[in-house]
Amino acid sequence: MLFWLVEGRREDCHLPGYMLLLSRLRDLRRVFEYHGAEHKTISCYEAQLPLTPTNAQRFSRLHPRCGDELPVVVMIVAIFAFAPIGLPAWYWLVATRILGVPVNRGNLIRDHQVRRAQPT
Repeated sequence: MLFWLVEGRREDCHLPGYMLLLSRLRDLRRVFEYHGAEHKTISCYEAQLPLTPTNAQRFSRLHPRCGDELPVVVMIVAIFAFAPIGLPAWYWLVATRILGVPVNRGNLIRDHQVRRAQPT
């Protein structure tokens, strides 16, 4: 159990650390700002208000159907799902980390795209 808690904590630090490093790049910081503005605009549109900057500013930069929080939820669930298994052999750990990265990232991207495409 201790191994999985430490492993989970390590995994939980990857995503926020990665996002922090990305946000330090000037161009990507602008992308994050636009993403928050999109959420405000969508909320304004869903409230059936005129799409003006003044109306959009009243809304939160967070949106309930965005899906950006999905990787964090997956990591937290994985800690509790894998903790009862115990500590596997080192070669299984290495293999799952190397082989699982493309699969996990692909699933997260696909799920995010499906979630964004759902009608309101």
